[in-house]
Amino acid sequence: MVAVLAVLIFSLVFYALLPYRRRAYVPILITTVAGFALGQLWDFLGLPSLRLGQANMIPAIAFAALLQPLARFVPRRSRELKEPQGVGYEPSSDTLYVANGGDGSVRLYRGADYAETGRIDLGDDADNIRIDADTKHILVGYGAGAIATVDPATRTKIADFRLPAHPEGFQFDRKTNQIFVNVPRAKAIVTLDAISGQRKAVWPMKDAGANFPMALDEDAQRVLVAFRSPAKLGVFSARDGESVASVELCGDADDLFVDVKRGRVYVSCGEGFLDVLDARDYRRLARVPTVRGARTSYYVPSMDRLFLAVRAASLEPAAVWVYRPVP
Repeated sequence: MVAVLAVLIFSLVFYALLPYRRRAYVPILITTVAGFALGQLWDFLGLPSLRLGQANMIPAIAFAALLQPLARFVPRRSRELKEPQGVGYEPSSDTLYVANGGDGSVRLYRGADYAETGRIDLGDDADNIRIDADTKHILVGYGAGAIATVDPATRTKIADFRLPAHPEGFQFDRKTNQIFVNVPRAKAIVTLDAISGQRKAVWPMKDAGANFPMALDEDAQRVLVAFRSPAKLGVFSARDGESVASVELCGDADDLFVDVKRGRVYVSCGEGFLDVLDARDYRRLARVPTVRGARTSYYVPSMDRLFLAVRAASLEPAAVWVYRPVP
């Protein structure tokens, strides 16, 4: 028993000192105890020993030391996030930003091991995140009506772009230095100057509401917006907000993406479908059944995959479904 306690203490010390100490401890601790089994093999081979009672401590200590770096492969769940809403990854600093609607904070995590490295408090209802690839600035929609600009070097808010109500989906157009923002409570799309934050235009949405997800077709200079009431896709000219198209859509849309390579539009809906549309005339190409409530998705062009978050059901755990567009 003394030897068992000693090895557990060694494991704790290694765990505290090595860089993966923030990872799940219990699986590492349980597996460390298995190091005692090595003692039997160690003795059988006649290798050098250091005994505490009847236990050979050398293989147990070696096992505890070697096991700790394996913590990087152990899944880790943050217990401190409050209603996480938006995420964004900034590659030059290897930092993951997570916006929390429950407490208005933005948490920062190191990409290498997901260790929390900082926190920025915006005040209330932090939501969608976008990253300016040129300036590396982090844009976060939050509160009763604002987009915060965060400097990744100082990890502080350096500007606020004011809006008439809480922002939902928004997109940054690098060609024109504009930000297009869905503001459903104002039944409008607001355009901002990406540098000064000055409001350039407000496009009223008279025939539809609940405009949450948004995508930008930079090549065609069109803003695509999924409405929930009624369920439809609205397409607008990025130059002046003129309506280009309006087509029926699956219900409860939450994410929207443009596949430039194939000239398609992907929309994930809580009604239980993925809608696939032609990005030229916006006719529907396919309606793929999923699961009711599965509306959060993310399309990664470099991987040519669409990832769909599926909620846990009575007999099924939560999962991420992966789709490969064809052809």
